Amino acid sequence: MTGYRHWLAAAGIALLTAPAQAAAPAAKPAAKPAATTPALAPEAKAALARMGAYLRSLKSFEVTATGFGEDVLESGQKLTMPGSLTYAVVVPNKLFAEVASDRSLRRFYFDGSKVTIDAPRHKLYSDAPLAGTIETLLRVADEKYGISLPLQDLFMWGNPARPVPDPASGFLVGVETVGTTKVDHFAFRQPGVDWQIWIAEGDKPLPLRIVIINRDDAAKPAYAADLVWKTDGAIPPDRFIFTPGADSARIDLATIGAAKGDAK
Repeated sequence: MTGYRHWLAAAGIALLTAPAQAAAPAAKPAAKPAATTPALAPEAKAALARMGAYLRSLKSFEVTATGFGEDVLESGQKLTMPGSLTYAVVVPNKLFAEVASDRSLRRFYFDGSKVTIDAPRHKLYSDAPLAGTIETLLRVADEKYGISLPLQDLFMWGNPARPVPDPASGFLVGVETVGTTKVDHFAFRQPGVDWQIWIAEGDKPLPLRIVIINRDDAAKPAYAADLVWKTDGAIPPDRFIFTPGADSARIDLATIGAAKGDAK
């Protein structure tokens, strides 16, 4: 879940410990120990594999994730920060992403030959030649520039070339609904992160809701979002090409990647 954690800036179901009980009569049997974290259930592992296989079968799609993250102050108080993420993808080598909130706005363009990052509120952008696939983009952006696109694990599930490690544990919570769609709700745990995912039932097992809790932070900040997918219809080629405005300035890619605190 590295992509999620990067988006949250150091962003399952928590196991609850039963409250202490009053002393019992000597003849009463001792209480059973609290349940431990369940292992990775076969149905949970299979659900992730099925979701990944379906996502990789899509030749083009658009998805918008709308939700909130938690920002933790030095005092320990949490602030809720709404935001959205939009992807437009044409396999194998075209991607557009927009990460937006009241505090920051970034747009990413990749047309198979060049990658561009735009900070429109600052009227700044940066670009670099980059030929290859979306997989190439994700790898080079991370290794060379330290940039990890949000939710990029969605592109990795079940990919033999860049396998995503299995969670340490996971289980089916139950069958629920997101909007009007019946979904299977799963909870997973891996080092430093608890996460839950709601996967649509039927022949289109798309993830429709995600919740992530960062256990590496004592305050355990959370991120939660609902995902809306569009898997049919053509995406115009110019969606993946950045055209700078007359008042836009080009800067170093590493600088724009690290910039924070956008002006409105």
